[in-house]
Amino acid sequence: MNMTPPFYSTLNDCFFESDLAPYIDAFTDYLQKGRYAETTIKTYLACIAHFSRWASQSHLNLKQLDETAVSQFLDDHLPHCDCPAPTCQSYHALRAACGHFLRILRDSGVISEPVVATSPIEDELLSFDKYMCNVQGLATKTRSARILIVKRL
Repeated sequence: MNMTPPFYSTLNDCFFESDLAPYIDAFTDYLQKGRYAETTIKTYLACIAHFSRWASQSHLNLKQLDETAVSQFLDDHLPHCDCPAPTCQSYHALRAACGHFLRILRDSGVISEPVVATSPIEDELLSFDKYMCNVQGLATKTRSARILIVKRL
């Protein structure tokens, strides 16, 4: 049973020629399983329609959509936005919707996880955490407390 909100059909034209179109149903399902309110789902779909339009006009392909692209959209495009309806202009709603949508793209294997630059110390702490989890079987809170102690040293 398709439980796509009614507002989705009015946004369908926004997604029709977009590279993001195949992921809209997964996005909607993700939000519904997360028990988001119907009005929030409608708002987030409008947000992704706006992001999709901008990405298309900026000639970004699907693989280029990441946190950097979202930052450009929010910080460079949004303050001067004159896009036609339906668009969402709320910075916070756009940021949240784009964050969720990037999760869908990552879960689908479309884009890779963000690369986090770490120092050698952070790498060692991560190894220590894995050891405490996998070898010693310690709980998350215990491991995080021990990591804090080691960081202080």
